[in-house]
Amino acid sequence: MNSLFGNPSASRNISSGSIPGNASVSSVKVNVNVSSGSDSFYLYVKHPSGYSASRLVGSTSLSFTEFNGLDPYGTWQVYIVTTRTVSTATARMTVDYTY
Repeated sequence: MNSLFGNPSASRNISSGSIPGNASVSSVKVNVNVSSGSDSFYLYVKHPSGYSASRLVGSTSLSFTEFNGLDPYGTWQVYIVTTRTVSTATARMTVDYTY
């Protein structure tokens, strides 16, 4: 993902795949690989319902509790927004759920 001058990067869609009907989110984790020379940035995770949460990336492992208890089914989105000039990163998201 690439963000320039405070503009959001393109969103990356992540499908939940097949989920049991009574499932609920128990944790969301994102592992981030920041490219050398990148300015600081916010990483946003957007739930299929439209609810979103963000973290200022200061670590390569981020946890989000804001989605706990929500239905994990659907297409999630992840994107970044630089705080300065340019930021580049890759991310891998894991959504754990109980049922």
